[in-house]
Amino acid sequence: MVEKTYKHKPIYLIAKEDGEMKGVLPLFLMQSMLFGKKLVSVPFAPYGGVCADNETIENALIHGAKKDHKKSWC
Repeated sequence: MVEKTYKHKPIYLIAKEDGEMKGVLPLFLMQSMLFGKKLVSVPFAPYGGVCADNETIENALIHGAKKDHKKSWC
């Protein structure tokens, strides 16, 4: 819905172990002439962020988003 309505590109970071999904961090690339480009987890919503089986996976997804923020999507 966010992509269709606001044209923000979705980027989902997924953590897997033995082929099984253990966590996800939904992100959307928001682009503004005023504010530039930034990745936001579920824009225009009161909730969002990581959904993970445990804190280790949660931290890994957050670290991955920070580490990879300069990839081709930015």
